[in-house]
Amino acid sequence: MNKQEKVKGLAGTLYIIFKVFFWAAIIFAAAFALGALVTVFLPSDLLKTANIEAMRLSLGSTISFSLGDLGVVSFKPVLLAILISCAVALPLLATIFWQLTGILKAVKEDRPFADENAKRLIIIGIVSLNASWVTKVLETVTASVIMKTFSIPNITIGFTIDITMLFMGLLVLILAGVFKYGSYLQGEYDATL
Repeated sequence: MNKQEKVKGLAGTLYIIFKVFFWAAIIFAAAFALGALVTVFLPSDLLKTANIEAMRLSLGSTISFSLGDLGVVSFKPVLLAILISCAVALPLLATIFWQLTGILKAVKEDRPFADENAKRLIIIGIVSLNASWVTKVLETVTASVIMKTFSIPNITIGFTIDITMLFMGLLVLILAGVFKYGSYLQGEYDATL
């Protein structure tokens, strides 16, 4: 098996994996949206916690703290914020997965520098640029709802754009330009033969 066949085989395997990821993201986004819709109509009394004497929260391994007596609290706003955040973020991810399946399909068909691949990379770059602020807005709103619901004192929320996602989007847009140029060169090469 030569090197080109191995690359095409890997592209075929990744194509299937990303197609599964795409459909999983779509199904979960729909489920979260439906869950948010159902949660809106549920009575707040149904989503009340038991009498919580203490609650421990942690954000990864960076911050960990305990809260004292919270009493009985309705966690409906927290659940709603989380469901809406997931329902908004997952379609962004699904869009990236869908574009990647198109790129991998073209590679599998021995057309890596097809003009459509440059367009797909532009879409991935634009989605990544938008995700750099959309995901942070969702995180900020969710954190604010959690702090308000559980009356967490003396914590402020700061909003910053995800710099890693921003640079990733810019790099993918640059890569799209390279693919566009590769498509042009491929067209010139094909025309001379």
